[in-house]
Parts: sequence; structure tokens; C-alpha cells
Amino acid sequence: MNNLLYLLLKFLVSIAIPYLLKFIEPNASWSMKTLLGISVFLGWSSLDALYYLRKWDTVLQRQTDLWLLEHDLDMILANIRKHYREIVKEFYGDADLFRDHFHARFVELEGMLQAAAERKELFVRDFHFQRTELLLNTFRDDETGILRYVWIIRKDEPLFDEKWEHYCDQILKGTTEGAIKGVRALLVLGEGVAETDAVVQAVAGFYDGTKAHDYRLVEELAYNHRLADNRFEGHYVDFGIYGARYIYLTSSYGEITAGKFCKDRAVIGRYTKFFDSIWTAHTSKKLPKAGLPKIKLHELFKVKW
Repeated sequence: MNNLLYLLLKFLVSIAIPYLLKFIEPNASWSMKTLLGISVFLGWSSLDALYYLRKWDTVLQRQTDLWLLEHDLDMILANIRKHYREIVKEFYGDADLFRDHFHARFVELEGMLQAAAERKELFVRDFHFQRTELLLNTFRDDETGILRYVWIIRKDEPLFDEKWEHYCDQILKGTTEGAIKGVRALLVLGEGVAETDAVVQAVAGFYDGTKAHDYRLVEELAYNHRLADNRFEGHYVDFGIYGARYIYLTSSYGEITAGKFCKDRAVIGRYTKFFDSIWTAHTSKKLPKAGLPKIKLHELFKVKW
């Protein structure tokens, strides 16, 4: 129905334009008006054809990319079946150590795939974008290009560990190369941490003086009140939002960092709205620029309580 109305509109415009020509060129002949109408119709149709050709090319490219992904996966699955059959030949029955190990891994993988397919979730342990291009590609063609994250600062905890240093290095590279358009860090001050502390001043100075970086300070009590008001899951320590593509929810830190990535647009939108509401709230603030130290990332790594 919409296509029919569009075609009718195009036809009427092609008739109307030659008719309006008489107000500009009263002496225009009937053949000139007819030629103008046909030209308008054909020109419009040519633009439509170009639009649909580009759209079709995008669809074909997407199908090609999916085929390549499926082909690679089929090769991996074929190799798994082949090697598993070879291992089966030496099985000692249901209590076989090899069978028990691989069966558990297959069941675990099945659960991960099911969660990714049904809930758009990926549970990970110690995943810190080991390859920088993987992080940067997250923002390519993203409509926002903004990285938002929560950083909870506590007095009894070091500012950085090796993983956090590596991650911050990658982020800085992303903003330097332009892949990440902006970084917004919500710095949550834990109990006993004050904005006058030298550590807080140094962190604020880094964000304030680094291109494409920005920050807000908020007390942990105010932050937790907002979390409770929005009824977010309390078992997540913090989170990071990668444009409009992913959100990472941290379950735990320590020797092993655990959490989950999520692609669900509704979840991403909800957390983005929550983040932005705190970012603009009266309980969040920036420190006076004049009193902040000018500090580079590698210098910030050395700052201690």
C-alpha cells in the first residue's frame, strides 16, 4: 500500500511541475511540458533505483559476512567432531577422565551460547580487551562514540592494578586516534574519601587535562540512593557503557575479574539514562580547574594514597 501511494505521489508531482511551468514560462509549448514531466519522473526513478541498489548491496555484504562467519564456525565444529571421534576410540566408559572434561566444557559452551542468543548476554572472566583493536572496533560506526563508565574510588584499595592500567592505556589510544569520541568517567567517592584528597585531585586533573575526557564526582551514598531508586541489580559493582552497542556489568574484582557483556538495547538505554541522570544531577560536580594538577596517564599510574 505504501509503495502504491509513493508511486502515485511521484506521478502527481511529475504532472504538477510541468503545470506550474506556465507561471514561470507562459509560452512553453505542450511538448516542452510533457518532456519536463517525463524527465522529472525518470530522474526521480533513477534516484530510487540508486537507493535500492545501495540498500541491496548492503544486504548482500551483510549476507556475505554472515556466510564467512558461519563457514569459519563450521570448520571449527568439523574439527571438533573429528578430534572428539579420535578421542572416543580410547574412552574407558562414562567414568573416563577425558570424556568428563570435554563434556563439561561442551555443556558450559552450550549455556553461554544460549544466554547470548536468548538474553544477548556474554559472561566473561578476566576479559580486558586483550587486543586494542577489539576495543576500538566496538566504537566504529557507533552513532554515539561515547564511552561511559563508573569508577569507585576507595581509600583501602590501590587506584590501579595491571589490568586497569592496560585498559586505561587502550582508552587513551582510542581517543587519540579518534575511534572514541569522548570518555565520561563517573568517579564515585567511597566512605572517607574527600574531594580534597591528593589522589582525587590527581585523578580529576588527569580527566580535566586530557583531550576528549571528562568526569564528575559523586558521593557513594548519593550514588547508591540513585541505584536503589532505579531498582538496579545490587550485585553488580560498577558498569561501563560502550556507545550504544554494549554494556559491561562487573560482578567482582580481585585476582579474577568477573562480569557480563550485554547487547540488549533496552538494558543499554536504561543504564545510559541512569548514568546521564547522575552526570547532570546537582549531587555531581567538577573541581575548580585552577587548583588541579596537570598530570599524564603514566604519571597517574604512580599515584598512591
